[in-house]
Amino acid sequence: MRGKFFSSIDNEFALFVGGGGGLIINNFFVGGYGEGISNPSRQNNREGMHDIEFDHGGFWFGYEFMPEKMIHPVLHLRTGWGKISGTQNRVIYSDNIFVLKPTLAAEVNFTRFMKINAGVDYRHVFNAELGNLNSKSFSGFGVYVSFIFGWF
Repeated sequence: MRGKFFSSIDNEFALFVGGGGGLIINNFFVGGYGEGISNPSRQNNREGMHDIEFDHGGFWFGYEFMPEKMIHPVLHLRTGWGKISGTQNRVIYSDNIFVLKPTLAAEVNFTRFMKINAGVDYRHVFNAELGNLNSKSFSGFGVYVSFIFGWF
């Protein structure tokens, strides 16, 4: 799976890209994921933090409701660890984080080997301290579109 995630960091637009994979067994999904911010140089918040880097990865769990239907709902939960870093007044800050990301999505069975998945998620970041930024600055809602390939 590969996707684009549109979200924010400290109320500024952030674009994330990521990927992952796993197995679907009896409508349950178990796998792993990784994602990171793709526009770090554009971040420059009111506290003067810039060049923010943010990535995380870990376990991915999900459930597909009525997967035999062409369009069906899907619930996901991504949980993992990562790192944030940024520069403020020529000082480089860095911190390890934990992320919990529940998702509600709609999935379209496009072909026998491809699905399109779009949804809304909430990224909750724990233990983040980056200069004047904290966990709340890195937590927030997001939307995404992803393409899923495999044998379904």
